[in-house]
Amino acid sequence: MTATRYQVAFASTVGLSLGFSVVGLTTFGMFVIPLTEAFGWGRGDISVAYTVMCYIVAGLAPFAGLLIDRFGVRRVVLPSIVAFALAFGSLALVQGSLAHYYAVYVLLALTGIGTAPTSYTRVVVLWFDERRGLALGVALAGVGIGTALLPPFVQYWMGRHGWQAGYLSIAALLLVFSLPVIWRWLWEPQAALAAGTSAPALPGNSLKEAVTGRVFWQLAAGFVLLGVFTSAMLTHLVPMLRDRGLTAPAAAQALSVLGVALIFGRLLTGWLLDRFFAPRVVLACLVTTLAGVLLLISGAQGLVALLAVALMGFGIGAELDFMSYLISRYQGLRAYGRLYGVVYGVFILGAGLGPLLMGYGQQRTGNYDAALLQVAVIVLLTVPLFGTLGRYPVFAPPAQAHA
Repeated sequence: MTATRYQVAFASTVGLSLGFSVVGLTTFGMFVIPLTEAFGWGRGDISVAYTVMCYIVAGLAPFAGLLIDRFGVRRVVLPSIVAFALAFGSLALVQGSLAHYYAVYVLLALTGIGTAPTSYTRVVVLWFDERRGLALGVALAGVGIGTALLPPFVQYWMGRHGWQAGYLSIAALLLVFSLPVIWRWLWEPQAALAAGTSAPALPGNSLKEAVTGRVFWQLAAGFVLLGVFTSAMLTHLVPMLRDRGLTAPAAAQALSVLGVALIFGRLLTGWLLDRFFAPRVVLACLVTTLAGVLLLISGAQGLVALLAVALMGFGIGAELDFMSYLISRYQGLRAYGRLYGVVYGVFILGAGLGPLLMGYGQQRTGNYDAALLQVAVIVLLTVPLFGTLGRYPVFAPPAQAHA
């Protein structure tokens, strides 16, 4: 059974809307205050679970990329969806033990890595070349769609039946919506399958060639910093806005605003990547993101706070667009899964620090002001890393490269 490239793009969008980046990372902040109220846990203590999950994912990501390159996406992603859904639903069984809570997040890392963007972006870059930026933007807009639609859906069930229902509702969506779509339409091109996904049939650098170059390490450094920023804001945006007077439903809607901005940002970013030099597009998104953070630092509330959230939405998540596009252009497709896995791993390594920075910053000072200032500095540090990448390399065809 095969699918058209447009069905593949749609399936990738669906998969990413309910993948690790949304379910594992974005929804975390919605449960911080309910868990604090239920068990008396501190926000920093709760954030440790997120950090543990991220560090395990960071270690597993390169190996997941290797499995995807070798065995294909479907053999990795389909069982991962099922296991990830069951693990996430089991959070409803937590009964006040932090050790139990942390253990489930270890399980989420082990099961969720197959639903990370590595799987879906690999399929997209194999199907699309000339319009690769837009295709990645469309697929990765799934993260924005999930971020926009999932919070009010989860908040509805939490409001009616408690925080346990929030976890169960997400698990149900994975099984009844994401799994059937991925089963039906997520296929790699026949040429890639026929050649064997581990064969060097595509142009580009090997993993060894890539890691000996300057560009790879600039990308890794830039994305580890973006990981800190993204997770810091996503995990503590809802509790931060609630501290500024928003109700729980209003804070969830603010997260949806971020998701809507993320959707438009992804599509616009993808369109721009196909027309302009990618590092310049990255820098424009970083400036927009920084403006949103600075508004929050200024004490923005109400509509101004929503504007800040929207501005950050154009940058938050765009790092996955940049990651996919920059790796495919600067390193080629020969070892895309493994290289993406390594870079995504260091991104998640940074993401593990973000919640701790925000959570313990709030625990120590009673507010998020100092932590927000540190986040702004982190974003600023990424500018020279992406701004000095240089021209795209030209890769010889595989036959010539290995002659």
